[in-house]
Amino acid sequence: MEENNLTQKQIAEKLNVSPSYVSQISNGNFIQKSSDFLSKFLSFVTIH
Repeated sequence: MEENNLTQKQIAEKLNVSPSYVSQISNGNFIQKSSDFLSKFLSFVTIH
């Protein structure tokens, strides 16, 4: 996140997830489907 100068809130908005979910992922504490997040994240990273 720091490499792209994006806040967790900005990433959450771009991925259409909650900021708390981004925080959980970055801390390694996630319960929701990681494949959904990973898919969205990879799409975001590929675009930028």
